[in-house]
Amino acid sequence: QNILSQELKFPQDVNVSKEAKDIMRRLLTRAAPKRLGAERGASDVKQHKWFASLNFNLIRNLDPPIKPVVEEDPAWTECVATMADLEKKNLTKHDSAADADGNEESSASPFEKFDSHKPNA
Repeated sequence: QNILSQELKFPQDVNVSKEAKDIMRRLLTRAAPKRLGAERGASDVKQHKWFASLNFNLIRNLDPPIKPVVEEDPAWTECVATMADLEKKNLTKHDSAADADGNEESSASPFEKFDSHKPNA
């Protein structure tokens, strides 16, 4: 609700670059047609000056700046599929995939019916 009704403010005690402020403001623009990405999608976002030093073509080859330590706790990891699990089920491709009963699922986007103006639709 604050995004819809309040002005975007940045804390004075936190150093936020003008590029970071700009991308956040543009991504949180209330009017969807004016929002960053409204014209060309992710291409608009990727070309923002905040991402100037990032080569998206090579991103998969980069080492992340932070690697969190994750303990093998079954309570946390039993519901998370590994890449190996996904590859076994052929779910890393954007083709069709079989569900648990062997029925073919559509390759349609999971966001096909999503409308940011009607979140409950």
